[in-house]
Parts: sequence; structure tokens; C-alpha cells
Amino acid sequence: MTSGLLRPGSDRLGALTSDEALVSAMVDVESAWLAVLGLPSDLEVPDSSALSPHLERAGNPVVPLLAALRDKAPAQLHKGLTSQDTLDSALMLMTQTVRRRVIADAEVLCAELARLAADHRDSLMVGRTLTQTAVPITFGLKVAQWLVGVREAMDGLASLPLPVQCGGAAGTLSLIAELTDARTAPEQLAARLGLDVPELPWHTRSRPVTAIGDAITTLTDALGTMATDICLLSRTEIGEVSEGAGGTSSTMPHKRNPVLSVLIRSAALQAPVLAAGLHTAAGQMVDERPDGAWHAQWPLYRDLLELALIATSQARDLIAGLVIHSETMRRRAMDNSAELLAERYGKAGVPADADPSDHLGQAGTLVDTALTRTYGEVTLAFTPLTPSRPDAPLLVVGAGLGTSVSTLWGPVSGLLDGVEVVGVDLPGHGRSPAASDTITVARLAQAIRRWVHHNMPAQRRVYYAGVSLAGAVALELALRPEPFDAVVCIASTARLGTPLAWRERATLVGRAGTSVMVAGSAQRWFAAGFTDSHPQLAGAMLDDLVEVDDRSYSSCCEALATYDLRQELCRAAIPVVLVPGDLDVVVSVSQAEVDAARLPQARVAIAQGAAHQPPVEVPEQIAQLLQEVVTP
Repeated sequence: MTSGLLRPGSDRLGALTSDEALVSAMVDVESAWLAVLGLPSDLEVPDSSALSPHLERAGNPVVPLLAALRDKAPAQLHKGLTSQDTLDSALMLMTQTVRRRVIADAEVLCAELARLAADHRDSLMVGRTLTQTAVPITFGLKVAQWLVGVREAMDGLASLPLPVQCGGAAGTLSLIAELTDARTAPEQLAARLGLDVPELPWHTRSRPVTAIGDAITTLTDALGTMATDICLLSRTEIGEVSEGAGGTSSTMPHKRNPVLSVLIRSAALQAPVLAAGLHTAAGQMVDERPDGAWHAQWPLYRDLLELALIATSQARDLIAGLVIHSETMRRRAMDNSAELLAERYGKAGVPADADPSDHLGQAGTLVDTALTRTYGEVTLAFTPLTPSRPDAPLLVVGAGLGTSVSTLWGPVSGLLDGVEVVGVDLPGHGRSPAASDTITVARLAQAIRRWVHHNMPAQRRVYYAGVSLAGAVALELALRPEPFDAVVCIASTARLGTPLAWRERATLVGRAGTSVMVAGSAQRWFAAGFTDSHPQLAGAMLDDLVEVDDRSYSSCCEALATYDLRQELCRAAIPVVLVPGDLDVVVSVSQAEVDAARLPQARVAIAQGAAHQPPVEVPEQIAQLLQEVVTP
């Protein structure tokens, strides 16, 4: 991994592109393959450092990995695959995790850009072409151009397939055919890993790799354009914007260097060179498996993934803290009105009373057009569960898949003292409208974050607690915490279930409706005897499940299929309380303890006597815990 002192911002990577993450991904591939063969697939992840001394002799990391696994693995470990199958599939898994984080950061960035464009829709400034004063524009229009560029790049990256690699020694699946159905084996492996199914093995076709590299380059292009504009506008002699934090000089104490902009520009300059390297290697793929070109792509590809992660995260922070000097913009435009309006008046000369703001063309309409798409984000309903108390801490609570906040959190909200409680329903659940777009856990978190920003003063203490899928949202909020002070993750974990299981459930509900989930949910949700002792409450919970919009339920399942924060928990920046039920068959206490070990500030508080819905099963315990969190 290229990181450290010569890559400022490498601390933003977490463990997403680390050697440890790669080893874990390779083990996931080997485990999934054993499962395809119908064999025990619980493999222990070895220490990546133990593989390093053997890399040069092996030529790739898969060979020493297999040596480390064989003692405790079935004899058919890796049989039918080749090293490239394992490594390429692992890189696609890593890409999946990286892409998810990049898109989540880009979503936040786009929301900030949209806010900025809306705020400055009509803010007059000098438009410049070929470095010279040209015609009047608005700062909102400039930001809208940044927004559309990032959006287009993000959509391009999100739409690319991430295919599994499954071809055997020379792409013929010959040995696989002796072990299982070779016609369906790639599809089965892809389903277990949550990857796409390729038309053919792609050992010597680098399109999946070069396409990702090109998409990342397009993204850094868009970020670089934005950063370059900001560098220009922040020059001392222009002074129309400035970075909120700014960097310092080693010798000149008066300087506030646009450090984030500079670093983003650096990424935009590096990415095309790395992508060109991928294409150079792609043109040298020979025979049925390449003899060096494949190897040349590995470090280039990881460097590109890291650039995307760092630059998008830096851009998010850059725009969130950007200071706009709109009066300076307007004053400069007015002072240069003769030049700005020369195009319009020509040789006749610019009238002395001419106002550049009267000659902005369709600037405002163009801004509105750019904003229309961005504001089409996930829409959630927020329901007051207690009387309004503006002077008290705010607790936002979320309900999980198939439940509503009113039923789930009603027993708890009445037990809290000195706290204002607001509930939020998932799309198509409770009072929230049905999903109209793709749902991700990151988008749900962003919608909640956006509501708090728009409705609460910045100085107010705000907390969040969620159950199951809403608990996953809690962990997502912890990664970019502002404006939350702490979160409580109830009956949830960094990865819930498997991609295959969630996609199968999405298909089932899409075909048969949510009523098909009632019997299974009743068994998973509640501890033994709860439905008998609390028939009305349990019945209300299951009635809520039946009332959920089928398409929205399936979309939430798809969100969970792509949800995996195991490698990202180390980035959490606020306290997290993990609350597993000791009788929960979905999320165990041991899973919560593993998550807690990965989090910088975490503790585990076990809900005694509860399964998967602690707020209705043991409301007194949950209320006491939340009281301690919110009013320490």
C-alpha cells in the first residue's frame, strides 16, 4: 500500500485497501468456493505479514495464502480455481467496498454542493474564459457545474459491473466440471460474493479493471476541476473564496494555503497516469493467462482505489468548510462591468448605469436544472414521539426492516426524562413514502443527517438510536458523525447476513409480498413466549410488516446486500453503544463484541431477555441505557 508521509490523507483510507483487507477478501473468495462445492467453508484469516516472505518465490499472494490455510481447510480448498481467479475476485470485492465508500462520500459532497449552489443561485461574480474577464455569471452556476461533473462521474462509477473471476487454469473450467456443474459454478460463486457474473472468464481481458480505472479518473477529473477553481478564486489578489481551515506555511505565518484543494489537484494529476498504466498492461495480456502484464496492474489499481477514497473524502470536507466571500465577488463584478458587458453592447459602449446582474442569461434556470436531480434523494418521514423540547437533547430513533417507529419505539419514548424523541421510518414503512430510487444505508444516513441540519440549531446535542437496518444506519452515521454526539446500534452489526440471502429475500417479497415474511419474522424478532405474553404488541408489529410497501421492502433488502462496514469501523469518530439481545438469533453478542473491538470508542450493553426487537421486548432496559447516553 502506498501511504504514509508522501501521501497526505492516507489516514483517511482506514483498512479498506490494506494488505489485511486483501487477505480477508481472498479468504472470502476461497470460503465461497468451498460453499459452492458443498464443503465446510469457515476459514480463518491469516496474518498478512506471514505471507510477505513467500511472495517473491510464489509470484502472487494466493500461493502463500493457500499454504497458510491448508492445515485447517478441507482437502479440496481452491481445487478447480487458479490464483488469478482468487486474486481478481478479491480485488473486485475490495473494489466493491471502496466504491461504496467513495459513493457515500460523493453523495455527501453532492448534497453540500447542491446546498451551496442553491444558496448562491443569484450571487453575481466575474465569469472568466481563457484566464480573462469575460461575462457576468453567478457563483451558484459555477458550483452547479461542479455538482453535475461529480454526479456524472459518480453515476458512471456506480454503474460498472464488478465481475467474479472463475475460469480455472486456462479459462476452460475443465477441473471445475469434475467437481460441480461448471455451467452454473461462476454464477453460484458470484451470488455468494455479491459480485456480477461475466460472460466468459476474463483472465486476459482487462476491461473490468481498466473500466474502473477510467471511472476513477473521470471522478478525479471532476474533483480536480473544482479544486483548481477554488485554488484560483482563493488567490490573495482575488479572494473570492477560502478554505475553512486552510494550511500553514513553514516560514510565512500570514499564509492560509488551500491545502485540500492542492491535494485534490494532485490526485487529478496522478490518476490519468495510473489509468494509462492499466491500459498499457491490458495491451500486453498474452496466451490464456498473462506473464507479467497482470502483475503490473495490481499496484496501479490499488493506487487508483486509494486516490479515489482520499480525494473524494477531502473534497467532501473542502466543500463543507468552504467560505464564500460573495460581497467581494459582487464588488469585483461591478467594478469590471464595462468588460463584463462588452459582449452585449459592443462598439456602442457600455452605459454608465448598466448592471451586470441584469445580464445573466439563463444562469438561474441552469442552476435549478442541476438541483432538481440532486434533491431527488431518499425521502423519510420524521414523527414526534414526545412533546417538543427545544432546550433538551434530541434523540432520533429509527426502526428496522418491516417495522414502524410508532409501534417499535412507543414503549420506550414515554420512559425517557428530559429528552425530545423523534422517530424516522424507512422508505415505504410507517409514515415514510415508498422508495422511488435506489436505497443504500449511506443514503438513509445522509437523509437523516440532512433533516437534522435543516431543522435543528447547530449547538443542540443530537443522538441517534436504531434497530437492525436502522442500527446499520447508526454505524454509518458514526463514520461521518456531524451533527451527532453519539449513536446506539441495537440488534445490528457491521455486516448483516449475506448478499445472496438478502437478494433472495428481495426477490421473494417482490413476487409474494411482505405477508410471506410474517411467520419467519415472528420467530426471529421476539424471544420465546413474548407473543403469548404480549399478543397485542406483537400483533401490531406484525401488522406493520404486512402494511409495508413491497417494493420498498425489497429495496431495503438490496441495501443490506451491499452493506459492509467491517473494514471501516476504525474510522468512527464518536462514541458508539452496541446493544445485542442475548437471545437474538440474527445478531449475536459475540458479533457485537467483534464490532466493538474495531471501533475507537465503543462499549457493549447486552439487552437481557431480548431477541431482535429490544425496544418492545425490554423497554425499561433500553430506556435506562438511552437515558445514560443522552444525559450522562
